Amino acid sequence: MTEEDEGGFSEVIKNEVPSTLFIDCYPWPDPELSPRIRDSISQCNDRLNSAAAIWNTDIYSKSEYVKKSIHRPVSDREEYDPSAMGAGLLQFLHSREAGYSPGGLMNASIGYSYDKADEATDEFVKKILKLCKKTARKLYVIDPKTGVVGEKPHSRFFAWPDAIAKYDQVNGMYLTNNTMAYFTSKK
Repeated sequence: MTEEDEGGFSEVIKNEVPSTLFIDCYPWPDPELSPRIRDSISQCNDRLNSAAAIWNTDIYSKSEYVKKSIHRPVSDREEYDPSAMGAGLLQFLHSREAGYSPGGLMNASIGYSYDKADEATDEFVKKILKLCKKTARKLYVIDPKTGVVGEKPHSRFFAWPDAIAKYDQVNGMYLTNNTMAYFTSKK
């Protein structure tokens, strides 16, 4: 996903699950301060390697969230690490340029970990994953040297419209997961 795709995905989520907020996940200095709540996943990038938490506040309240953040003393200050997984939460790791393929886009990812007995979170996670796939296009493995495209779409990688328009075999750039995995939406 590009930043534009992240914005679109955030809108889709908010339209379907209005109680959803997005947290810019990096340490904050004071337990009394709010987590860094944003209107969009695309705004969750205040620090290098920030992740985003997709947070359903109907499942997990702000007070619970702050209370369960990890406190750790650092040499000259105190910090609280926000959670990006658990009840009512999914973690979103942003796409980034693939260092091994200059100009190529390395995939974003959505992660989650929760008690399967937590039906509300289970339903929320399934809904978010379904919403992500709904606008995305399927991707096929491609050999960037030969241009040979795999027969079947990959079951775990998808791309949103702006990422496809900018990186799907455009000016030698590719959608990628690692040095051995390149993808295309063009069959």
